[in-house]
Amino acid sequence: MAKTFSLSVADVETLMALVPAPVRASRRQGFSYDGKTLTIQDDAEAARVLTVMADPRWRDRALVTQLKGYASYARYRKETAGITVNGIPIATDRDAQIRAMAAQMMAIADPTMVFHWKKADGSFAQLTADQVIAIGKAVVLHVQACFGTEASISAALSANPALMTHARIDAMFAAIH
Repeated sequence: MAKTFSLSVADVETLMALVPAPVRASRRQGFSYDGKTLTIQDDAEAARVLTVMADPRWRDRALVTQLKGYASYARYRKETAGITVNGIPIATDRDAQIRAMAAQMMAIADPTMVFHWKKADGSFAQLTADQVIAIGKAVVLHVQACFGTEASISAALSANPALMTHARIDAMFAAIH
């Protein structure tokens, strides 16, 4: 039997952050919303929603969940956006991170090696082992700064979610150079 809930659009969005769709579903089945009333056809799904809404802090929990998800997304964007090392644009997407680490290891193993490096802008450069080591170190430090910032945001959200916003998250990642 269908269950109905009178909820605002914001509350429905918030609620859906805490009641994720089934893993293999491309969209949520048995839910409908007309702008005022959420109707859930499936009793098990309605029970999940009721369990979430039984906690008077469900909106706060959902906000934390949403902001942590946004922080993860913002970290990934910053992490993979690229950096500049000694005037050389360096890609930092996941594949580029692996290549930089492999090249750094080779540079340490053979300090006389000259590397043919494709820069983030598509041009090529010949780099010394010392330059490649510096690039590898800079990439690791950049990635760690991104994850460190996400960890700080997560801790701040756990301590006092009211102090964190999308804009503050963006500003914290923008501060990474």
